[in-house]
Amino acid sequence: QRTGVIESIGGMPLVPTQLYDVVLDSWLLKANVVLKRFAADNPAAIPPSDSARPALPCLVEHFVDEAWRKLFLAAESGDPSKPSGEASKVEAFFQRLDVDRNGFISEDELSAAMGEMLGAELASSILVSQCINAVSTSADERGISHADVLRYFERKPRAKLHWA
Repeated sequence: QRTGVIESIGGMPLVPTQLYDVVLDSWLLKANVVLKRFAADNPAAIPPSDSARPALPCLVEHFVDEAWRKLFLAAESGDPSKPSGEASKVEAFFQRLDVDRNGFISEDELSAAMGEMLGAELASSILVSQCINAVSTSADERGISHADVLRYFERKPRAKLHWA
């Protein structure tokens, strides 16, 4: 039964006396009465508003990374050849998404792959566009290249992709 009360964080029971790190936009500290009071009572716990990135770009980056991670894992689990090694896994992933074999993953190909492997709700045009923007290092209208995809996955922590 949902009560609207936070009872756990990350699957662990909430410890009411513990302070947790959370992502909030600084305007919430001014708009929300409870947060405003907490900020006034605990100024040392609140970083200056200009000391970090705004919450929205952080959240977009998180959800884009999560979409790519889930897509990679879904593609990997459906690959009967089970390649080993990072570059081989990324190559197999890229080949699975590059349906027309032109050396690029287009917006249409990415959208179709996300819809097929992750479900239609995750294949929104906004998320697909953000995923392409996160990976693309060029303005090539054909889409993202193999080199773009390889560079993107090299930047991400290996544990995040569960590479063995």
